[in-house]
Amino acid sequence: MENTSTVRGRIKDYIERHRFLLIDPVLEVGSRLPDVNATWALNRGKDNKNWIGIDMQEGCNVDIVMDVEALTFKDDTFNACLCSEVFEHVADPAKALREIYRVLKKGGNVLITTMFAFPIHNYPSDYWRFSPEGLKLLLEQAGFTSVKIETAGEISVKLNDHGEEGMTTLTMPIDVFARGEK
Repeated sequence: MENTSTVRGRIKDYIERHRFLLIDPVLEVGSRLPDVNATWALNRGKDNKNWIGIDMQEGCNVDIVMDVEALTFKDDTFNACLCSEVFEHVADPAKALREIYRVLKKGGNVLITTMFAFPIHNYPSDYWRFSPEGLKLLLEQAGFTSVKIETAGEISVKLNDHGEEGMTTLTMPIDVFARGEK
């Protein structure tokens, strides 16, 4: 088990706990690694022989350069799809989820890790943050069922949002994780 006190540790822990859903063939969206020594990335499983990694840019661990909003795979191609720390960088996440749904076989699963409270980090662009309810809604609107959402980590903020006396401390999740079934 990873150190769940770190962002990467929580992500890897979530994926490891749901690895049983990553049945060949697997599509990994956003598979690019900075180099072969990037130990923070989970990516390809030891038991997966038919794992295809796509990304918008060429690089280590990318099998095909492809846009998740316009997948060129045939309908019903994959048993699973992993999208780890990708959706904040996708211009149209609803369209991307419809494409993922299309290429998954009936009974196939998608695993998503993304964030709600995290600094802007361009790669190549950073568009979105997802609340648990928002990510669940996007998955359901794309057709996914049995959607399960988890959050992990938290950030506390102090604010005075209505002009009352004093400050209020509120917490928000850092990580938002989801799984859904076709």
